[in-house]
Amino acid sequence: GQAGHGHFRMNTSMLGWQCSVSGQEQIGKLQLPGGDLLAAQWHPVCGKNCALLKLVFRNDTGSERFSGFQDKDFASLKSFLKTHFRTDLVQQEVSTAGWSFGDVVWSHSDLRVNIDGKLGFELPVANVSSSVGKPGSTDLQIEYLADSVALKGGEEMLAEVRLFVPNKTGEYSADALREELQKKNGAALQEKALCVFSQIFFGNPRGKYDVSFHADELHLHGKSATHIVNYNHIGKLFLLDVEALSPQGAKQAIVVGLTHPLKQGQTIHPWLVMYFDDKVMPLDQVPPEMKKDADHKMDTLMTRLLMEKSKKTAIGSMKEFKEKHPQKHSCLLATYKTEKGMFFIGKLSFIYITKPVIWKKWKDVSHVSFSAGMTHSRTFDMTVHLGAGTKVAPLEFKQIDKASLQVTVDCLTKLNVETNGANEVLQRDQVATERQRNINLRLEGSPGPKAKAAAAAGAGLDPEEADKDWEDDDDGSSSSGGSMEDDEEPQKKRAKRS
Repeated sequence: GQAGHGHFRMNTSMLGWQCSVSGQEQIGKLQLPGGDLLAAQWHPVCGKNCALLKLVFRNDTGSERFSGFQDKDFASLKSFLKTHFRTDLVQQEVSTAGWSFGDVVWSHSDLRVNIDGKLGFELPVANVSSSVGKPGSTDLQIEYLADSVALKGGEEMLAEVRLFVPNKTGEYSADALREELQKKNGAALQEKALCVFSQIFFGNPRGKYDVSFHADELHLHGKSATHIVNYNHIGKLFLLDVEALSPQGAKQAIVVGLTHPLKQGQTIHPWLVMYFDDKVMPLDQVPPEMKKDADHKMDTLMTRLLMEKSKKTAIGSMKEFKEKHPQKHSCLLATYKTEKGMFFIGKLSFIYITKPVIWKKWKDVSHVSFSAGMTHSRTFDMTVHLGAGTKVAPLEFKQIDKASLQVTVDCLTKLNVETNGANEVLQRDQVATERQRNINLRLEGSPGPKAKAAAAAGAGLDPEEADKDWEDDDDGSSSSGGSMEDDEEPQKKRAKRS
């Protein structure tokens, strides 16, 4: 539970604690059934003549710790717990060596590191939010869920622990420890989930994950990492049509914005991007309240569950963009820096996926400028300039198909977003189109090899001779054959004979 000062009470059927400090009413009280008590431990770690009482409960309730007991309280507590709850209060020796390494031991639902047979330190796994480690690696990173109430009170909380597990034959490896940790904190216990989506492809964080919905949390279980997302930490939700341009061949993308980003090593992921095709979830895996619905596609079920749990509305792109687009695309295929992605225009904001995910409100945009593509004549570049109050550099999206320029300008104009440079790009495109049309007409006017052969056959001539005549014509000679210099030579010879 949350730290605080209060009174600890027990009766023949219940154990409880209630805060007694004025101004800390938000901490509340704790009531636990004595019949679920599994084990009790006495840790002499709170200073001189003081100890900590650790109570472990069944049914995945976890463990609770109460500090501040006096040494003289041990006998009475031991007798009461043994008489009414049939539980022995065991004294746990604590190491004072000060080492940060030892032997890994599981104590009920907690990860314990023993030093020379004594307790060095232990990590509760009930509040683990993620456990990350590459397969075959010796490192394991464990992160904990943040208690927003405790943080507002200025308390210090354990946020992250990194363990180094040497690869020794016959001993615990980092992979085995991570898998055991995932099982202990319930991330891999799919039978307790409300609904499970297997092997969903994520663009961010990249990989395939099993997504399971629980009462208060969303669990992502991957090959090398497990993440837990509290539904209250979902700040934004998007449902996007990516069928026309997705490189993965997906039909829909669900984008989730997080107020508390996921961490994977040194990488922070404030966005989740999931891709879906037309797969339908088996009826026996569909939540009971949704079995009556006709649509059991995975993206539809995922969106409904996310909306229900997070209390957020799924936002899509402008319908008018797709209706007016020449190829009926829902977005622009663009390049940001060196990564290709999809740019979606919404009524209040725009979002670019997948790497990186960029989301901005139109009210924070001062104007959007357009310019002709520098690398290809059939593309244009688009630069989004943010307001003067922001320190973010302009966002440049390049190599966009020119067929999408007019519909992009029309949609931005309708949204009252200032644009410039579009007319110059369109005029240059018109000039280039007219120039190409004239070149094509000129090429169509000059006969090709097939036309030459057909004309020769119609005149009863040898095609090779006809080719020579066409070549002479190309050099500026007349169609009667021979040049003026060729005619002068015989005339001179005839004059000498006379």
